[in-house]
Amino acid sequence: MNLILNRLKIYIMTIINPDVELLPISTSFDEMLNDIEKAACICYGNNKSNLDTLKFLHALHIKNHNRPFEFGTLYINPDLISTESEDEIIDYILESHWTKTNYINNTLYITTNMRVVKEIMVKFYSNINEVFSATIRFAKKFYKYTENHPKRYTFYWKIARGIADEFRTHVSISSLMQSTRYCCYAKDKFDNQIKICKDQSFFDDKKYFIELYENIEKTYLKAINDGIPAQMARDLLPLGLYTELIQCAYQLDWTNFFNQRAFDSTGSAHPDAKYIANIAYNKLYNEKNQQ
Repeated sequence: MNLILNRLKIYIMTIINPDVELLPISTSFDEMLNDIEKAACICYGNNKSNLDTLKFLHALHIKNHNRPFEFGTLYINPDLISTESEDEIIDYILESHWTKTNYINNTLYITTNMRVVKEIMVKFYSNINEVFSATIRFAKKFYKYTENHPKRYTFYWKIARGIADEFRTHVSISSLMQSTRYCCYAKDKFDNQIKICKDQSFFDDKKYFIELYENIEKTYLKAINDGIPAQMARDLLPLGLYTELIQCAYQLDWTNFFNQRAFDSTGSAHPDAKYIANIAYNKLYNEKNQQ
């Protein structure tokens, strides 16, 4: 108990402004693998895994943690097909709703993601390690980024958990959020505190929320100190909790997202969602105009 009281004297709950980053489009096989790793690390509350990238991805595969592989955008050159099985795999890829194509000057440009390929490989291999090896081997051979490929865009949000939950309802967008099951905010890497994302609309008029959040933090830290697992103590955490969310999608999917979250196409959006979605919209279209 003394440990938790000492921590509460030292650490003060942090209020953080929401933010969003448009991540660069990866244009190489290695960068694509790094994108998968980054997405998984956001989920676990890490900056980087303690394994090299391929070993880390293999560990995800063994645990059947498939969602991070959606963040590995695979730009395919089908001209490299040299076997019937490769041709069959390409056909399966083209059937996936996660796949988009452009046909320009008699050339087919295919974009998909690594989870699609990994799940197709199950049709060809029964051994779990062979599935992973075949996925990596296929992607390495066929990866060929060009400006003609349909592109996927990735946003890295730092927002309130309540807003992140709203953003994750867009099922055509790949999403991974910092997990309150695996992230224990009583640990040093989280500064032994919870963080709150500032309400942009009328935070200054909600000063009574600060006292509530402080009490929540004290209760959460005490629960962890008393041996309650993080995945159970998370029930104490508020929707205003600062969280990190990564999302990846094609431009049309982002257009639908912005219509709802920035431009009120389906009714009035939450003020905080509208605030940060407008920033993301400007980042995407400023980036595209500069290309």
